[in-house]
Amino acid sequence: MKYKDKKIAEKQWIKEIRQPDSRGMFQKLVKEDEAQYQKSLKANQQKVRRETISEQIERKVYQYDDTGNIKKPKHYDNPNIVDDENWKKPPKKFSNTDPSSYPSDRNQKQRMTSWDLIVESAKGKPNEMKEIRETLRNGYKSNPDSLSIKELKMIGKYKPKKQLSLNFSPIVSPVDIDPEPSTPNPVPQREAREIIEDLADQRLKKEQEAYDKRYGKGGISKILRPE
Repeated sequence: MKYKDKKIAEKQWIKEIRQPDSRGMFQKLVKEDEAQYQKSLKANQQKVRRETISEQIERKVYQYDDTGNIKKPKHYDNPNIVDDENWKKPPKKFSNTDPSSYPSDRNQKQRMTSWDLIVESAKGKPNEMKEIRETLRNGYKSNPDSLSIKELKMIGKYKPKKQLSLNFSPIVSPVDIDPEPSTPNPVPQREAREIIEDLADQRLKKEQEAYDKRYGKGGISKILRPE
């Protein structure tokens, strides 16, 4: 088929599948393409694994070589082959002061790329999950802060932090309230006659005291004493 004819055929095909009465042809093709894509992913997906004993020996010989004559093992940089020391080990919690927690660190990098996959593959496998939980429990004993929330939940150690509730009392502006005026005790009203009598009595008493002081109280002077 010539290029020109091929382009015409493609345009016609696109036009047909966009028609409302295409009987689901477009949806069918999309589903088939998605299924094919998922199938290819599974076929190409590589599972992480633990290094073999021979690979472990090759790696350690290379790492501890002082001569520089030992070649790097073929599996050394393979992200899907995990060192024996890092197998089924959770990554460290990141800390600026701990270079071994940096993603650039070889051990940390292997743990970061393999741990979640190992946990996911262990689901539905009691023995493997038991081993993983035991690893997390040991990590919790040595440093509880090193576990993530997800890992704490796996071993039943997650305790949600209590929400800090702040109760604010409403601020009430003071209101000036005029105090009730005090009512003075009422002065009893007296009649003029009573007042005059009291004054007269007071005057008489003074006159009597003055007379007694001058003439004495006994004898003839008593007769002339003011009454």
